[in-house]
Amino acid sequence: MSETKVAELRADVDELNQLLKQATRKKIQDLLSIEIRKVETELIKAKEVVETQKASVDAPSSSTSAPVQKRYQLKLNGYGWDQSDKYIKVFVTLKNVQNIPKEQVYCKLTERSMELHAHPNVKWSHMTEIEKKADDQRSNKFKTDQTDMEKKDPQDSIMSTTPAMMK
Repeated sequence: MSETKVAELRADVDELNQLLKQATRKKIQDLLSIEIRKVETELIKAKEVVETQKASVDAPSSSTSAPVQKRYQLKLNGYGWDQSDKYIKVFVTLKNVQNIPKEQVYCKLTERSMELHAHPNVKWSHMTEIEKKADDQRSNKFKTDQTDMEKKDPQDSIMSTTPAMMK
């Protein structure tokens, strides 16, 4: 959107306000009020778009910045910790985390929370071993059900009910 669109929307709001002042019937006043609010909302959105366009022109090119990577927030149920007067150790089990360079691991501890970022260059199929086992069980159950269905003869069910129907 451009600044001309913003100017047109402002003119529309002004004209609608003039019509509202001239209207004498309640229903027409209500309709004009609703339309004014709609156009004002559109005007606000248009202003925001123009401002972000100006900001992006003033800011350095986005092609030079690094692409945004997805991050996932998970609650870890499997962990351990140990502490002394000076130190605290937190043990989190993550597959192949020992292969990650130290620069790609970040941990922040506060009085009530812990924030851990690990940036491995591989895609993990599961965060914890429990999740992996549960997923494996689900997939194995589906595979066995499917192979059982493939082995069975589709006419077996018909043949087993046919003698009962004949009686």
